[in-house]
Amino acid sequence: MASFGQLLRIHRRQCSDPLRGGSLTQERLGELLGETLGGAGYSGAAVSEWERNKSKIDEDNRLVLTSLVGTLHRCDGLESPGEADALLRAGNYRALDSVELSHLFPRYQREPASEIPAVVSTAGPITSQPSRSTSNARRKQLILLDKVKSFWVTGVLEKSIPAGDVISPRFRQARQFVEHPWDQIIGPADLNHEVDEGKSPLELFLNNGQALLILGEPGAGKTMQLISLARALIRRAEGNPAEPIPVILNLMSWTKERLTLEKWVVEELTAKYMIPRRSGRQWLEDDDLILLLDGFDDVPARLRRRCAQAINLFRASRGLSGIIVCSRSEEYAATGIKLKFGAAVELLPLSEKQIHNSLSAAGPRLAQLLAAVERDPALREMAGNPLMLSIMSLAYDDIEPATAEALSEATSARPISLATRRERLFDTYVNSMFRRQAPDKHFSAEQTIGRLSWLASQMVHFQQAPLLLEQIQPSWLPRRRWRWLYMLLTGLFTGVFAAFIIWLLLQVLRQTTPQLTTLTAQRVATALGISQGQADIVTLLAVNILLGLLMALIQGRYFEAVNTLPDEPATSSWIYRRHLASVGLTIGAVTLVIGSLNREPLFALAWATAETFVFTIAARYIFGRSYNSEIRTVEALGWSWQSALRGFLIGLIAAVVFELMEFVLYDGRAVTLTFII
Repeated sequence: MASFGQLLRIHRRQCSDPLRGGSLTQERLGELLGETLGGAGYSGAAVSEWERNKSKIDEDNRLVLTSLVGTLHRCDGLESPGEADALLRAGNYRALDSVELSHLFPRYQREPASEIPAVVSTAGPITSQPSRSTSNARRKQLILLDKVKSFWVTGVLEKSIPAGDVISPRFRQARQFVEHPWDQIIGPADLNHEVDEGKSPLELFLNNGQALLILGEPGAGKTMQLISLARALIRRAEGNPAEPIPVILNLMSWTKERLTLEKWVVEELTAKYMIPRRSGRQWLEDDDLILLLDGFDDVPARLRRRCAQAINLFRASRGLSGIIVCSRSEEYAATGIKLKFGAAVELLPLSEKQIHNSLSAAGPRLAQLLAAVERDPALREMAGNPLMLSIMSLAYDDIEPATAEALSEATSARPISLATRRERLFDTYVNSMFRRQAPDKHFSAEQTIGRLSWLASQMVHFQQAPLLLEQIQPSWLPRRRWRWLYMLLTGLFTGVFAAFIIWLLLQVLRQTTPQLTTLTAQRVATALGISQGQADIVTLLAVNILLGLLMALIQGRYFEAVNTLPDEPATSSWIYRRHLASVGLTIGAVTLVIGSLNREPLFALAWATAETFVFTIAARYIFGRSYNSEIRTVEALGWSWQSALRGFLIGLIAAVVFELMEFVLYDGRAVTLTFII
């Protein structure tokens, strides 16, 4: 006889997740059980313990048992009272009584049932399944939600701060930094609020038109507070399908094309989260996203005003979409433009109590740091910055006493400047990080620091945060010859690919015209002593590799010219189309010259047309428009009818052109035979 845990696992796997689709996981079962009970629910580990019979629900806790049965039934894992009774009896629990049966299985009601007020769902019933279209749309949004949660909450917040417990911020409301439309009519609100301990930034966001500006000094914890807000909004979206999806983006990359904010968001969703442009545009149109924009101060100073104007224009057209912007206070104030938001907060340094509680919680591990902070006012001032406190905590972890004394002014005979102290602190922090890792056999500490420093400088120079491998472009290569080597290798691979395409076209022609051959291939076959088929491959490889390298030279020359221009204005103008035309004409002319060696002008023209088509398509769709857009991510999630239609039309035009050439070269029967075969 199957045990309670075995039956529970069977029924859970038969369930479908009403919100996310797919089978019901242990974690989701625990969450849904919590929604039914009106509490925090159970973890996936707890459900796993039940299924492995490692732990058991107390038989006196009847509410949990009936809620579990009800959840499995609503998710289509339990179909009848008989299955529910079998599950309960397997765990030595009593079967459902008439009241429980009437509540959980109304269709099987045998006698008048009274209400069971104890089982109340705080998240609303989940018995009604959404329509197929709504379910598919939400499923796509949940893919984005999972990516935001995985990268930012799990990958950044919880790795940077133990258990993801961000220190509760000290902040003051700063309405003077934003412009509210009613301020001109009823006058501005009180601009000098004291530190508000009764409200959280999330409450201010939700209660002020869902538009919040977060300001603070460098290292004040703006990004962590933003991710913490994202975590809270993610929980709301997971529990309620009507809630919008929070997405974190960094304004640093807005400077690349200087698009409107709406277009920039669509491009960033594609580049950073691999969301199709069509889906991104639709979600913005339907106000299904909450934009959490970090790094306003990372926008170059000359473009910050324009960025602020773009945000205000977005607010004017998309005022129902939630938005949060983070910036350093000084850089934001220097723009002279106020964002049209409902509220603004300015993060304050940590209080002495917060510093003491944070260090005391670490126990003996940070006892030296706690003692140093309490006796050294300058060190205590540094610890008021959350970023510096985090660095100090890592630097002082198992630190040598002599090193700790060197960082403290209280034990120094001479006053130590704040800059010198920070420099020593960062050196100690870096050394501490190297001690935590096993020594690398391939790179020394100096080499690692040097290369990480170069990587950081490139991220700043090319306005990229966070660092994503797929966003590293050839423009990052510091030397011109390395960029040329990249282009030549790319051209080489393109030539090999083009040779394969032309060889396939040649084989199609041979199906209807077996006698088709070229003088060049015959000469190669005679010179190398190989067959005609092998000679075709060798000839096409040689010619197309030459054409690929030629295209790489043209592309490289154009990219180098664009690389010297500010903001790459040529990449979106007729100059780029002229460049593509030059690629096609050059490839066609060279192929025509090579093909004329066969003494068959029509064949040379057909070959030149095919090569021109292949290499122009490669230059347009395989290569980027500059070194900064050479490597691009592939759109995911959905099907694009527009792209499919475009590809169909290109293929249709190519087929008609080639068939007409075949008709001219040989005879009309070849066209019919090709289509029949």
